[in-house]
Amino acid sequence: MNQNANNIKLDGNVVRWISNNNIPFADTLAGLVADGVITQQQVQASVQQKAVEDALAIARYISFREKNGYSKEELAELKSEFGNDEVVDVLTGKAII
Repeated sequence: MNQNANNIKLDGNVVRWISNNNIPFADTLAGLVADGVITQQQVQASVQQKAVEDALAIARYISFREKNGYSKEELAELKSEFGNDEVVDVLTGKAII
């Protein structure tokens, strides 16, 4: 039996982790199908819903960064880690330092 089988729940036809209500990645869903725990239709519904939720989360992140920027602590950590190298936020495409 798939080790993840006891850690998921169904929200309609969408598969979610019990622990955080997030949708598992496609490879985890594929394993659950292979083990007969969920159906291919549940995978399709989950992948489609994950794309919607991911896009929303990224939009919220970008909006937050545009409004709030980075804290002094975050900037200090980046400077400590990367020195004078340019650091670019992979979601916004904008240089941070």
